[in-house]
Amino acid sequence: MLTFYRKTLTGIGMTCLGLSMTIIRYCSLGHGIWFNQKVLAPIVCRLLLLLAGVKIRNNILPVNGRVIYMFNHNSFLDLFLIPILSLKNTRFLISEAVKYYLPLHLCNLGLNVLYVPTKSD
Repeated sequence: MLTFYRKTLTGIGMTCLGLSMTIIRYCSLGHGIWFNQKVLAPIVCRLLLLLAGVKIRNNILPVNGRVIYMFNHNSFLDLFLIPILSLKNTRFLISEAVKYYLPLHLCNLGLNVLYVPTKSD
């Protein structure tokens, strides 16, 4: 029952977040992307994880220069953690495969994500 609650809560939360970020992005003609990345997404993602029972501590120190942060596993937790970090001058690269999951696609539109094409056979 708890797993169903967590999946439902995060699914509905991501859909609402994605809709609001997409509306902000397109109504502001792209100027709202900064607001989505630095304000809206970190607050909502932290709240969703808190409601799902996940505790977050951010121990990443600011770094000067170019840095790459990579999540290379099949988990939906990183979709909440990346916005929470609220890193400066960040671009997001995500596989085109997530375009078919509507809540993620809406969030990606609001964050101005760069899609990496999937490998064709």
